[in-house]
Amino acid sequence: MKLQKSFVVFAGVVTAILFLIGYSDYREGIKERKQKPVQDELTLLVTCEDRNSREVLQSMLDRYSAKEGNPKVLLEFVPQAAFQKELCIRKDQNDLPDFILSENVMTAALQSMGILIELSEYMTVQKSSEYTKIAYNGTLVNGDCYGVPFASTPYVLFYNEDYFDSYGETIPMSMEEFYQMCQRTTGLGSYHLGFSVKNKEDISASFSQLLATSGGNIRDLESENSRRLLCLLAKMKELAFRYRLAEIPHEQKQVYLLHGQNIGMTTNANVKEAMRLLEYMVSRDRVKEYCTDTYRLSQRTDLWINPCKEQGLPDMFVEKERNQSVLKSSYSTWFLISDAISRNLTSFFGNKDVDLENFEKKLQDEVKGAIMER
Repeated sequence: MKLQKSFVVFAGVVTAILFLIGYSDYREGIKERKQKPVQDELTLLVTCEDRNSREVLQSMLDRYSAKEGNPKVLLEFVPQAAFQKELCIRKDQNDLPDFILSENVMTAALQSMGILIELSEYMTVQKSSEYTKIAYNGTLVNGDCYGVPFASTPYVLFYNEDYFDSYGETIPMSMEEFYQMCQRTTGLGSYHLGFSVKNKEDISASFSQLLATSGGNIRDLESENSRRLLCLLAKMKELAFRYRLAEIPHEQKQVYLLHGQNIGMTTNANVKEAMRLLEYMVSRDRVKEYCTDTYRLSQRTDLWINPCKEQGLPDMFVEKERNQSVLKSSYSTWFLISDAISRNLTSFFGNKDVDLENFEKKLQDEVKGAIMER
């Protein structure tokens, strides 16, 4: 009997100890969770080619992530050349980002791929009135909204002011005047060296070519010939000239196409958290920051910016681009159309054997076929 009572007492003590240990672990767990909250993640996929734009976006998203209670936002970059392929792979793997920031001309194609969700309920009449009409129209597919306007990047002409002054030339207003000016200013002699490169492979290839023609080699960059080339490049790095901005010469008439960016939300998005981030990104302050730091134009009706006034971009051009722009045609097969255009232009300019008549016919046939693909 005593043995039985002792056992009961022992079992009670053990139970109490286990309870205390468990309660202690529970309290520690709560404390740890309070100290290190588990954050959900959101992902923004962009096609911005320039590093400055990605850095501005990264800074913006980092500040959002740092606020208590906000999820961490990841920024991912995909070159436009690989954009469609990347999205197809991610869609098959059910690994789409939450947001996509891309050219407005791609919106219809992304919607046809089943990637974007409709945002018509968010873009109410009042909300859509915050943007220029042409920018808002760039988010529509068959009358439904699939994105929010973010900024625009108009095409302009960069020109060397010193070069024009030395020849007494002014900016041509038409393509014919531009061609005649090129004929007048063409002559024998040396010209400034430019690196027409887009990625690290191009840079390495150009440098290797220069190195070889200088008598140097990649294995000994401290040789006399190699150092002579590097010194020359260093001198060229210090060359400076005044550049200005102007409108691109026109052929028949001046046309202002809207080259805008839209933010779209994907079918994989955590809608509640994604909406909070969307409100943050398209707010007036954030758009002002982005446009000012990346030299883009705002499409908000309450935000007028000319980020390149010092470089000669007239206010009148900004006004025309905002209020007189023409929306580029958007097709569900835009990726196929783009491939056809780029492939044929590359062939035409890169191969002297391709004559104008054959180029024109082939380009028309392939673009028409791409449009009718659906």
